[in-house]
Amino acid sequence: MNDGGRFYGPIPYDPVWLWIGLGLLAAVVAWYVWALASTRRSRRKWQLPGPADLPGLRTEYLARIDAVAAATERGELTARQAHQRLSRLVRVFAHQASGVSAHTMTLADLRAAQVPAVPGVAGVADAVAVLYPAEFGVPEAADARRAVDAARQVVGSWR
Repeated sequence: MNDGGRFYGPIPYDPVWLWIGLGLLAAVVAWYVWALASTRRSRRKWQLPGPADLPGLRTEYLARIDAVAAATERGELTARQAHQRLSRLVRVFAHQASGVSAHTMTLADLRAAQVPAVPGVAGVADAVAVLYPAEFGVPEAADARRAVDAARQVVGSWR
């Protein structure tokens, strides 16, 4: 500004505004770091059940299969419902015992996953092949006893 020959320079900002601006910038950077860190996948591998955990898991699933068989014999479940529940039990057991995502695989996927390094997957594919026809509505294929036996065989023979 020019006031009669005298020059007045600009008025400086208060130093508090510098610290407020730096604080806001630090908050934005911290939010980005938190957002990226909290959405990344964990590098820790899933803990699969070891040989010591397998007998308990096997006992639990055999009891669940027996409960489905008993409910079917009492008439509480139709043959189709029994096949669907048994298929789910076999698939979830295979997933928990081996880590293979059998609970999300189709029959073709299960057959393709027959890798020597994955014990029991062939048995799961065979059991699901027995369960598929009645599970998806072919009434002639609904033999609940055969389905229960197939599920018991997979769970009972898992190594």
